[in-house]
Amino acid sequence: METVIDVGIHLYWWLSISAASLAVLPIYGIDWFRNAVILSACRGKLTDKAPSQALGVLSDAFVPQKWFSHFYIVGSVWNAVVLFLLQKTSPAYFSSLLCSSTLILFQVHVVRRLIETLYIMKYPKDARMHVLAYVFGLSYYIMVPMTYAYPLYAHQACRHSSVVREIVGVVICLLGQLVQSHSHYILSTLGKNKNTRRYVIPRGGLFQFVSCPHYFGEIVLYVGLALTGTEGTLSGWYPCVWVVVNLILAARMTHAWYKEHFKTYPATRKALIPFMY
Repeated sequence: METVIDVGIHLYWWLSISAASLAVLPIYGIDWFRNAVILSACRGKLTDKAPSQALGVLSDAFVPQKWFSHFYIVGSVWNAVVLFLLQKTSPAYFSSLLCSSTLILFQVHVVRRLIETLYIMKYPKDARMHVLAYVFGLSYYIMVPMTYAYPLYAHQACRHSSVVREIVGVVICLLGQLVQSHSHYILSTLGKNKNTRRYVIPRGGLFQFVSCPHYFGEIVLYVGLALTGTEGTLSGWYPCVWVVVNLILAARMTHAWYKEHFKTYPATRKALIPFMY
């Protein structure tokens, strides 16, 4: 049974990362696949530019974007269950804060995102996301806690390289959460003036440097989570790698949308990483 779970975790991430990577990389002859991934990844304002009919009968299968909250409901509940089950099965080693820090930080992340989605972010009534993205999102927030927890369960030991690495990971994760939360707050204020256009150029914070600082913050926080993961395994880096590849694709599309719709869009502003990309 343990072997099946282990193989399933690795297979899930390899397939997910591979699909996103093929959509990002300029590989000749796979436009059909790239368009299918892009269509499934489009949401909100980006759906107007999504490749048409790239997914056949599923091309027009969209759900409300406000259903994003479902991801964080599932993630917060399931992650809490995983924390509880680990503590019940192996309370001796799991009593160490070093062992539980990754799951605790992830719990903070998903609860914060749930609060932001329900009470801070303002999705237009007609904002949509593709049903495949919705289904994948639900699976993602089930797999991430399992990915972080399984090495602890399988090894029956807490194997961290050093307290220093742990502290660095916690600090990086919290900084990433701060950047993302502040960026979401700025985005939430853009629609308060009803006399303005539906979409305006975001300004302030890291928006001065990149089009998607909320994505940059998410990458940073997942790097922190990976650093707090169990030593000797690569599984803790899987969610981080997928987030990087996926958000490169999303930031690229968002940056292009801003430049297309705003002639005065800042020319020096990058897409995702300040001063670099």
